Formats: sequence, C-alpha cells, structure tokens
Amino acid sequence: MVNTIGSNEFVTKFRQKVAEIINASDISENNAHLLTINSKHFNFYKVTYPEPGFSYLANFYFSEKIEEQNDHYIELNVDESISNDLNLPMSLNPLKTLNYFFAKKYITVDILSENIIPDSITVASSPENYAFTWIKKEYTSINSKLSSEQFELIKFNTNLLNRSKFEFEDIVEKVADEQFTNYLEQCIGAYNKGWFYAASCSIAPLIETLLYKMATNYEDKPFKDKALTHGDYTEKLKHFNKKTKDYPENQRIHFDHFEEISLIRNYLTRNAVSHYSTGFANEELVNSLFMSLKDVYDRYYLPSYNFKQAHLESN
Repeated sequence: MVNTIGSNEFVTKFRQKVAEIINASDISENNAHLLTINSKHFNFYKVTYPEPGFSYLANFYFSEKIEEQNDHYIELNVDESISNDLNLPMSLNPLKTLNYFFAKKYITVDILSENIIPDSITVASSPENYAFTWIKKEYTSINSKLSSEQFELIKFNTNLLNRSKFEFEDIVEKVADEQFTNYLEQCIGAYNKGWFYAASCSIAPLIETLLYKMATNYEDKPFKDKALTHGDYTEKLKHFNKKTKDYPENQRIHFDHFEEISLIRNYLTRNAVSHYSTGFANEELVNSLFMSLKDVYDRYYLPSYNFKQAHLESN
C-alpha cells in the first residue's frame, strides 16, 4: 500500500533540518554541493512492515534521486503476510531488508535501484532524525577534512596527478576567477587524497563555468536568465562557429559534427557522476572528467580568451 499523506510536512521538516545542520557545521557554502543530500531532489520512502516473530511494526527510510524540482514523501506499507517469513533479514540491517523486499517483490513501486542513495538507507524516528542520520553518513564518507583544509596548487602531489598533463596553472591564470580556482583546488586536493567521488562532483560546475565564460567573452549578455542546459551551450557554440569564422585562427570557435559529438561525450561523462552516480567514482572516471575539462578549455574557452584580450580597448 502506498500513502502520500503528510508529504509536504515531511519534506519541509527534512529540508529545514538539512539547512540547519549545514549552517551549524563546518561545511562551507563552497563544499555543501558535494553532499548529495543538498544537491539533488528525491522521493523519500518510509517502509513499514511487521517484524517477523514480534507483534510490532518495524520501519526504515530510503531515498531515490529524481530529475524534478521538488521532493516527495511516500509511505510504503508491506503486507502482513511477511510476518512469518523466516528468510526476512532482521530490522537492524535496513539495506539487506530493502534488497530482500525488492527481490521478493514485496515493494512493487516502480523504483530504479541505481537511483537509490546508499547513505539514505537507514532507520530513523522522524524527518529531522532522518536528515541528521543521512547527512552524518555522507559527511563522514567524504571526510570532514575536505571542508576545512585548503588545497593549494603548489602543494599538489605530482606523483598522484601529473599537473603538466592538464596544465592547471595555465587554466587558473587565464580564467582568473577566485571561485573557479577554489573549486579546482578542492577538486584536485580531494583527488590527491583518494576521495574520487568528492573530486568528480566538483568538476561538473567547472566545465559549465568555462562554457559560460566562453560565451561572455564573445558577447556581453549571451544567455537569457534561466538554468542553462547542454542544448543551450550547443546552440551557442553553433552560433559562435558562424560568428567567428572570419576571426584570427586563435580566436575562432570550431564547432562541426565532430566537436558536437565530443561535447556530448564530455557531458555524458559528467552526467555519469552528477545525475546517475550512487556515490562511487574511481580514479579512471575522475581522469576522464579532467580530460573533459581540459578539452572544453582548449577548444572553447581559450579562443574566447584570446578574442577578449585582443579587444580590451573596445571593452
């Protein structure tokens, strides 16, 4: 049985608690986006079921990330027929219980297992307690040092990441944006400590920042005020491909079918983490994202930078 009564109240209390915890902790605004709980929207599920061998009802929570602008709270009540199921895991292990419910089809709601956040599977007594338990698990897995340590370019471990391969110093110098530099420093610092998921989460906004700055180097107001998508940047690059065709070669944007396929590949790699990851990323994936960042810098940002530098007087 599915019940959505009280959905708005649950979501409100949950989100208020998340904001309260972040504001009261040492998680800075720059690092809060690394927490899945703070950067996605979810279907929050509370599963209630009869504990085999006991007369009471047990429950636990889990959450599924969704591509929507709002959260939803849903109660799932498992049929009493499981009360004599000898194979049902004990309620002390909600992850095993959830997997068992799916395997036995005790939960029949259409849920994509790859969208379930592992850190969200837990026992909790209230929306506020659920928020605290989940965020604590995420915070611990990322490691609290990530939000307090400052990672400087001169301290990068070149044995773990060959800086010359990606030319980060050149990127930082030419982008000349403090927030961009901070994100990149945190990202590479996380990489050097082996925190690959935290590192991968930071690269997506860096790629989009380069695309946005590319456009603003060519035009004062290249976009209308709205949330920009891959399609918006693709159309803008097609526009600049035509607009810059008579510019000097080092100021030109080349965007034909090959470049469009390359950008799509970069976005697919980016989306593998920011939209579909369940909390795991390895070194190879982060290197692919770094290559995507460098590719966007070389192909699109650098020509726009050269154009802007050549027209400083007119600006």
